Amino acid sequence: MTTDTGNPMQNYHDLLRLTLEQGVDQFNTRTGKTCRALVGHQLQYDLREGFPALTTRKLPFKNIVGELLGFFRGSDSAADFRALGCTFWDRNANETAAWLANPHRAGRTDFLGRIYGKQWTDWRDSRVAGSREERDALLAGGYTERLHDPAQGMWLMERGINQLEDALRKLLTDPSDRRIIVSAWRPTNSTAWPCRRAIWITGSSPSTIRACSMSW
Repeated sequence: MTTDTGNPMQNYHDLLRLTLEQGVDQFNTRTGKTCRALVGHQLQYDLREGFPALTTRKLPFKNIVGELLGFFRGSDSAADFRALGCTFWDRNANETAAWLANPHRAGRTDFLGRIYGKQWTDWRDSRVAGSREERDALLAGGYTERLHDPAQGMWLMERGINQLEDALRKLLTDPSDRRIIVSAWRPTNSTAWPCRRAIWITGSSPSTIRACSMSW
């Protein structure tokens, strides 16, 4: 664990140095690149002291803001990100071989599939109802009917969950809740295995976030 020492870049530099000294080189089959990896470490920042923007290299701030806005909107098209000033997703959408071969991508130009923001804002929750009463109860709970098998008397029901809205609602109404979690990890239908796998937020009051842990 590397903590903030007053200089926002110092703990980042310390982790880079540790990675160079103790990391292990590994060839990545998806990117075709050799990466040096060091697992099990954290960076901590006190955001009351300011935003920990990298100064070690050029920071594409407009791209970063555009990407985050696209995630918040649940965008699934590189064209949407470009319109927001972000070009990070262009190559993945249209050039990267592993991405183009992903069965969840559907092969359309600029189409990204269910990436981070889609999982954050529209997590698909499916249930099977075995009776009309169960189906009606799910309908009342916000589900929609996707399929019906009259011979089996079964219904496939589905709803979308906006995890970001749920997290904000919990922070405003019950900041002591230890289950304020937003997850992007969905093995069944993700086109991109997320770098930012999950966000865990802990609040002390509706206006104060005590800690926010992001898992990579």
